[in-house]
Amino acid sequence: MVNEQALLSDLVDAINTWVDGNRSRSLSGLARRTGVAYSTIRRIAQNESVPHPYTALSISEVVMTTQQRLEFLKTHFPTIGNLMEECYGTKIGGEGNEETLQRFLRVEPHNRI
Repeated sequence: MVNEQALLSDLVDAINTWVDGNRSRSLSGLARRTGVAYSTIRRIAQNESVPHPYTALSISEVVMTTQQRLEFLKTHFPTIGNLMEECYGTKIGGEGNEETLQRFLRVEPHNRI
């Protein structure tokens, strides 16, 4: 059983961190990238509404790194999280290049595909 308040709290923290990470990021941009309605994103970000699991997963794909998403899944959706760790656990550990990639894309935004 999913602890809805803990799920919401973790998701709100991740959304706030993501938005604060770059001044060009916004809730409307998150809505476009996830395919989730802006009003839904806003209610979640303001701690007003517990998201449907599919919505939570869509948001987590954008606002979390792979390692953060794996921990999020293991905490809130243990069956899926443990399966993901089992399948991809050895490949996920080497995500140190994510920061380098993000820095490169900030300097060279036209190289984003």
